[in-house]
Amino acid sequence: MTAPLVSFLRAHPDVDVTVCESRTPHTVRMLADGEADLGVVLDDESRDCGLHMEPLGDDSLVVIGQAGGIIAGGPH
Repeated sequence: MTAPLVSFLRAHPDVDVTVCESRTPHTVRMLADGEADLGVVLDDESRDCGLHMEPLGDDSLVVIGQAGGIIAGGPH
């Protein structure tokens, strides 16, 4: 999700952005309390939070494992 942020910062060089990572409930709480202006959250965890939401993009689930491990069909 860094591409949208990079595009925004290039288009708005006068805007200062501080990025921090937190779980969706904490991000929603920060937005509701006015401690943050913008947040990227998981839709299914924040549907009924009462805040305006816009889709940012699709996110794919990725699984990473060792070569020869259980994901690759190796021994359990």
